[in-house]
Amino acid sequence: MELPWSNLLAMANAMTGTPWLFFLLYLHVSLDLTLFQMGLLMAYLYLLRWMANNTVLYLFDRLSRHYSMFLILFCTLVGLSGLLVFIVLSSYSSLLVGVMDSGYYWYIVFGVMTLFGAFYLSLGVLVESVILKSWGEYRMYFYGHHRPWSEWTVVCLTGSIGIACTLFATFGGDGDPAALLPPLFAGMIFVGVVVMCVIAIFKIQSMPSDPTCLGLTPSTPWLLKNAVLQPSDLLLLPSYFAPYKPYSLFGESLSHISEEDASMVERISSHHPSLIRQSSRCSSQSAHSCTTIPAIPIMNNTANGSSHLNGAPSSYGATIYPPSTPTTTDSLNYIPSWMGAPHPLTNRRLSSNTTTYSYDPLATPIPPEDDDLASQPPLPASSSWNTVPSYELALFSFVPPDMPSIATLPFIMYYLHNRGDHITTATVNPSTRYSATTPIMANTYMPGPLLINPPPLDHWKLRSLQLTVFILGCVSAMLQVFLFVYLYDCLDLPMFVIGLTGSCIILSEIVLLTTVTKARGIFLWLRPHHGIFATLTAILLPLIQSGAFYMAWLVMSDRINTLVWSDTQRIFQRAILSTFFCTLGPMAGVILTGYLISNDLDPSAFASVYHASIGLVALSFVVSWGWSADE
Repeated sequence: MELPWSNLLAMANAMTGTPWLFFLLYLHVSLDLTLFQMGLLMAYLYLLRWMANNTVLYLFDRLSRHYSMFLILFCTLVGLSGLLVFIVLSSYSSLLVGVMDSGYYWYIVFGVMTLFGAFYLSLGVLVESVILKSWGEYRMYFYGHHRPWSEWTVVCLTGSIGIACTLFATFGGDGDPAALLPPLFAGMIFVGVVVMCVIAIFKIQSMPSDPTCLGLTPSTPWLLKNAVLQPSDLLLLPSYFAPYKPYSLFGESLSHISEEDASMVERISSHHPSLIRQSSRCSSQSAHSCTTIPAIPIMNNTANGSSHLNGAPSSYGATIYPPSTPTTTDSLNYIPSWMGAPHPLTNRRLSSNTTTYSYDPLATPIPPEDDDLASQPPLPASSSWNTVPSYELALFSFVPPDMPSIATLPFIMYYLHNRGDHITTATVNPSTRYSATTPIMANTYMPGPLLINPPPLDHWKLRSLQLTVFILGCVSAMLQVFLFVYLYDCLDLPMFVIGLTGSCIILSEIVLLTTVTKARGIFLWLRPHHGIFATLTAILLPLIQSGAFYMAWLVMSDRINTLVWSDTQRIFQRAILSTFFCTLGPMAGVILTGYLISNDLDPSAFASVYHASIGLVALSFVVSWGWSADE
């Protein structure tokens, strides 16, 4: 596959986001702030990033018709906020401190950082949403191929920043090597923003991707379409992301299975719950299987004319029923359509057993001959920008840890709006809407389909999982946020070593979780001017340490697939984990670290930080028994 525009867009986004790795070091060398003040400022930026990610994606889904203009305007604001932070604020920092009162200086820093966090820190989720929507119905096969391009861009740029600062200090006199950081960061942001604007103007108009451009032809069986993926793409995606559909090997329709008696299927799903409890390894298979998996109606009109809900078998082995009293989106304009109505994927699967199905990706299934469905007006045509919500990013286990938190805002709005109505409904007739076996967490205030005979949710496992994520998020912030400051000021390591350390952090996604406890406290052995030992240790230990945290996130994110059975609940639970791991945990970690270090940059000042992290890691290990152990 040729280099598509999405790879170039991901590389430009990586170039724009690379300065965030050095941001705390930039604050330390450029602004007159104490370490505790920097910790408070970083906590504020974490909170602001979470709020901005949710708000930007919510607006982007509602303004998807103007996606090109939205992306151009947003990139422009990102460039302006980056220039304010890395050029204007650093250039006039000493002047502002000397002329103005310290209170005014803090107001200026607070205002500039607010713009920086609202636009710059939320650019990554916007770009990921654009790439996800661009693949349309083929996102499960092709989304994620841009990740190697993005990660290798960050690795190369991080190492290049360290080398450039070292060369500047060597050939530019006795100047501080970190003085080159502001112009370098401003230039990287400017180039990345310009490239993304050019893509939005010229290339993004051809989205979503056409099947012909992807090498997919009507005569190609579904299983063989995986052959268009490159080996690098297959290494990126887990094996269970390629669904196995044996009946489409030769482009044929289903045999006798599509003609099974509906009552038989209902009896099987009602009296044999063990058959339904199948391991759902693909967290977002329902996002693409609606065009290839025919639905079998479970309940039809009865003899006396009363109608029942039409159930559809989900991709998780359980029968899906839409809510009996769905919320209409006409009266709730602020609630996304995928939450206000019955599950959109469920609606697209509901049909009769006489429906003719086509496994041609370019074809549309023939609608069933049903009076109720025939009387409905035809749905307006819409592109993948409207049919693919950005919140599907939370269904993927391999996205960056901060991505799933984008789904928090819609659930909060939905819960606040329906809290009073739900209390009234439950008081009048508790059995009207929900069965006694339906878990409260799954269906009480959550939208989406209902599962018939679902496995019960283990709330203790979910709570222990959330607590583990919070603790590990706190520990990761304590050990990684101030790492560059420690290497630069305490160990007196050159900038190229710090750049290599940052590159190793990006390359550390496959380190086992058990190495976390072994990488603690070793930094306390190091002292300035220890030569090659300090250099190698500063490069290798962050590699192991960062890889352990990322591996922990991958394990806990994938654990949601076995604890929760519906797509909506998986989005919600993964959003909670992401909020704890990338927002609340780091906020507590940076504040605690800044308080423990204070203004003392002696290596012994970091001893309390590493001692506290050892205790928190041990606590997270104990708490993890609640969600990792199987009965």
